[in-house]
Amino acid sequence: MTKLRAPSKALWAAELPRAAWSIARLIAARRRLRAGPRGNGQPVMLLPGLFNSDRSNAILRRYLTARGHNARGWQLGRNLGARTTGSDGDRLIAEVERFAAEVGQPVALVGVSLGGIMARLVAHRRPDLVSQVVTVASPYAGDARATNVWRAFEWMTGERLSDPDVQRRSAELARPLPVRTTRGRGSPPK
Repeated sequence: MTKLRAPSKALWAAELPRAAWSIARLIAARRRLRAGPRGNGQPVMLLPGLFNSDRSNAILRRYLTARGHNARGWQLGRNLGARTTGSDGDRLIAEVERFAAEVGQPVALVGVSLGGIMARLVAHRRPDLVSQVVTVASPYAGDARATNVWRAFEWMTGERLSDPDVQRRSAELARPLPVRTTRGRGSPPK
């Protein structure tokens, strides 16, 4: 595998203006979003990115609910990686299992950044619980140090990228999923 360099600091500095531009584009797309396809009560669980909670996905959850989906957050608090989900994702898997049992069908998982990585973990470990995985800006393949947040990941989660368990899990996550997948902007190609 070719070792990638972390993105430039200039790209990192551009995040705030990029976010403002994204919000403006979202407002401009209101009509098209309202005309999007309707759901039939399909269950959708939203998984937040690093250090975020369900509040970070509130707008997406409201949109999906308004479009006819049964959308909810992961209900695990802030995403601090394995500190929140358990080292093998056992707490997250239990939440997905509870939701799937409640609705009587597999759940679609939509994960942003680290949440997308965790969605892939659940789908690999319990594909019977997952109808599909949607990842948004989730760096699940390639060199983890090719992002500007790897140090923050190590600091907040207490995990080290060099740890054999983390490397084993990373290799598992990069494998093709046994369920349908959609990757959003910023996620690696299939």
